[in-house]
Amino acid sequence: MVPRFNFVDWDTQPIYMTQPPFQLSQLKPFLPYLYFSGLPLVCFIDAINKTTEPGNLLLLIPAIPFVLQLFFSIRHVDMILGVITFAIAIYLTLAYASDLSKITAVTPRAISFISLGGVIVVLNYIMSVRLFINESLRNKASASHQYP
Repeated sequence: MVPRFNFVDWDTQPIYMTQPPFQLSQLKPFLPYLYFSGLPLVCFIDAINKTTEPGNLLLLIPAIPFVLQLFFSIRHVDMILGVITFAIAIYLTLAYASDLSKITAVTPRAISFISLGGVIVVLNYIMSVRLFINESLRNKASASHQYP
């Protein structure tokens, strides 16, 4: 008589049913890094489309710390990057307000500047504050793992 082997274990669920599904909320801590590394990339691609100068590679330099932080999560770099990006966001807001005051006629180009510039200014504030939140969450997590 040949022994019977049960190749399917009916008592356990398959692997694809035990793993939780992917949710966009899992990407929330990485959004500032993706934003601040994607913004110079978009500027670089736009500059390459207009001219083919090799000096356009300098536009990618601001993305380097954010890409490195994506791969190697260094502890206090979030705070440093948050301070730097918040200062840049303040400067960007002042420059945006200065340029808004110089608009004399409402043209389609002015409307696109107002809308796109406003979105970028608001996103810079949100993402720089998000870097501070990431650092505070990391500090809370490391504090909970320390022993008294």
